This record gives sequence, structure tokens and C-alpha cells, in this order.
Amino acid sequence: MIRLHGPAYTPLLARALAEKEKADRQEALVARALRISQGGEIGGLEGQR
Repeated sequence: MIRLHGPAYTPLLARALAEKEKADRQEALVARALRISQGGEIGGLEGQR
């Protein structure tokens, strides 16, 4: 594991955290889309008829 110290690494850490949050949001959207497509969540295809 690489240890990062000091303010010089702050932008790098902030960017890495932002990328992780973006990936987590995309994963959550995919999981929700799968639930909707399988009819497991109100608001899916069945709920729109």
C-alpha cells in the first residue's frame, strides 16, 4: 500500500474519491435498473401501464 502525505496529494485523493463515488452511483443505478426490469420495484415497466 502506498502512503500519501501532505497537501500535494490532496487533489489526487479528491479525484480518486470522486471516481469511486461516481462508480458507486453507476453501480447503484445498474442495480436499480435490474430490479425494475425484473419487476421488483414499483415504477418499473408493470407500474407504467
